[in-house]
Amino acid sequence: MRKSSKVRLMFLAACLACLPLVGSTTARAAACIPAGGIDDTLYRTDCCSGRAVPGSTYCTNPADWYTTWESCTQVCAQ
Repeated sequence: MRKSSKVRLMFLAACLACLPLVGSTTARAAACIPAGGIDDTLYRTDCCSGRAVPGSTYCTNPADWYTTWESCTQVCAQ
């Protein structure tokens, strides 16, 4: 195996290790969202600070508010 092919395989393996498990409802994103970034409300991603800016939650479907949170996002706090 050529060195360049081996490097590509190692890179691909490292990238795949960062992906959540298929079908897992508790899988977290490999990287957190920094302050000022947009985070989903359902915990598919997480704010690095662990907090959202108060009052920043927005749902594209108002029916999701305090129900499924499916279409909702929030801004990450510092």
